[in-house]
Amino acid sequence: MKQRLIISLLVASALLIYSFGYLPFQESGMAGIFAWSWLAFSFLVIGGNIYGLLSQFSRPVQLKKSQAVSRGKQVKVRG
Repeated sequence: MKQRLIISLLVASALLIYSFGYLPFQESGMAGIFAWSWLAFSFLVIGGNIYGLLSQFSRPVQLKKSQAVSRGKQVKVRG
């Protein structure tokens, strides 16, 4: 899972860097709207992949509890 996120992050970053010189940001009309929307969506993709990578660090704690319950072990919950 972590490898897929890293590869997606690298591909999205490479596409952003490559296309930055070709997008017509100074144009008006549909070309300018397309360029700015493409930039916004690429930042959303990169941000989503970074969020996925950062959430990987807290996920094993939750998996251990669910695995203990699924194996039939008693998990004490304080509340």
